[in-house]
Amino acid sequence: MTFIINGNIVLRTSPLSTTYTLNPDCTGTVTVLGGPHADIFVSPNGDELAWINTDPGFVATLGPDRRVAPK
Repeated sequence: MTFIINGNIVLRTSPLSTTYTLNPDCTGTVTVLGGPHADIFVSPNGDELAWINTDPGFVATLGPDRRVAPK
């Protein structure tokens, strides 16, 4: 996983413990252990995800991120 936080590139080569909730209206929250908290929106068909950080003073967004089918 690679993401940009406050203009700095962060590369994680090991899995991150992540928890999430997803509501029937396709909105939810994500918490990355030792990292950001975010609100999420998943497209109704599950193909795209948008992530908006909710931590004060912390700038990060993801998405839309498109699911890729396994080969």
